[in-house]
Amino acid sequence: MLGVRVATGDYIIFIDADDKIPELFLHSMKSKIKTGKEVIYPDCVLWSSWNNSGLKNVYTRMPEKITWDILSKQNWVLVSSLIPKDLFLEHGGFREYPIFEDWEFFQRLFLHKVKFIKANTWLSYRQRTNSRNRQSKDIKQSVTEKIKEDIQIYKKKYIKP
Repeated sequence: MLGVRVATGDYIIFIDADDKIPELFLHSMKSKIKTGKEVIYPDCVLWSSWNNSGLKNVYTRMPEKITWDILSKQNWVLVSSLIPKDLFLEHGGFREYPIFEDWEFFQRLFLHKVKFIKANTWLSYRQRTNSRNRQSKDIKQSVTEKIKEDIQIYKKKYIKP
């Protein structure tokens, strides 16, 4: 959160050092801004630079429209999305989970009727066999269940019917 607080721009985007973006990535993302209160998300290329990893390179088209039905089951919005800094801070940023902290955050934003707009670009996200998202199925399942519980509590506390 400190990095976001001291950032001087109006938008933030989280990109790992080993991710790849096309030349006009930010231009494509920014061109989709309408009100300045929406999250702009790209498609994703999952890639592995090691031939013996067993991981396949895959181009993933994200849904054109993010709905609650889609987002509550799986995170289709990359952490490397363009997020208004004020929106990130206003909604408390990422909470501490061992994995999927961006997914929980995007669900909270959706519940507050934040719009998600798909950009005409992609991010190449490097896969690794030992990454946090490739932890045991038990960890993934327990974090998923915890996020679902936390979102239900959040809805009762903050979202008016």
